[in-house]
Amino acid sequence: MPLTSARRCLPWRRSLTLVVSTLCGGAQAAVTCLLSASPLSFGTYDATRLTPTAASAPISVSCRATSLLDPLTVPFQVALGAGQGGSYAAQAMLGNPSGRLNYGLFTPLGARWGNGSDGTSTAGGVVLLPALLGSLGASLLTVNGVIPAGQRPFAGTYSDAVTITVEF
Repeated sequence: MPLTSARRCLPWRRSLTLVVSTLCGGAQAAVTCLLSASPLSFGTYDATRLTPTAASAPISVSCRATSLLDPLTVPFQVALGAGQGGSYAAQAMLGNPSGRLNYGLFTPLGARWGNGSDGTSTAGGVVLLPALLGSLGASLLTVNGVIPAGQRPFAGTYSDAVTITVEF
């Protein structure tokens, strides 16, 4: 299941640029940040297996100070969209030629990962900016995915696209 990234620029003491994004203007200094995510792949689902199928993938938030006026840390929150299933309670990979395989995405602390609504949680962290101007600081989060056991999908390839939003 590929995780696609969407970028959103919000005010936070200084302006931030997310790569392939927009520069939020207004402040003298700027921190440049990059969001990257690896695809989350469950591999082959075995409908006869009695336990859930689990997989994980990293999300990386990296930032670089571009001025001595920049802060030393950049706090962030990551929200995930509901995907093609349209609901956090019923996230689903859709299959080709047809079919549905339910799954869920969870934060490193085990809460259902979403946008903070419908009983979901966001996850966050802090990027520590190195003392050397222009050096890159990074923080990693892990997306944990689970396909519940006992589903009987049609044979085929199943996938979903989930939007990642980072707020600084």
